[in-house]
Amino acid sequence: MYPPLIWAAEVNFDPGSVALVLASDNFNEADYIRDYDDYLALMKDLTQKQV
Repeated sequence: MYPPLIWAAEVNFDPGSVALVLASDNFNEADYIRDYDDYLALMKDLTQKQV
C-alpha cells in the first residue's frame, strides 16, 4: 500500500539555515523515493492499475 505520493524538493536555503520538519512517524530512508524519474514511473504504474 502506498500513501499519497507527493513530490517535494526544498531548495534555495541561505547558508547556515536550519529546516524544522515535523512528522507523525520516525524517519525511515526506505520510505522515500529520491529520484524523480523513479517517482514518475511509480505514479504511471499506479495510474494504469486504477483504470
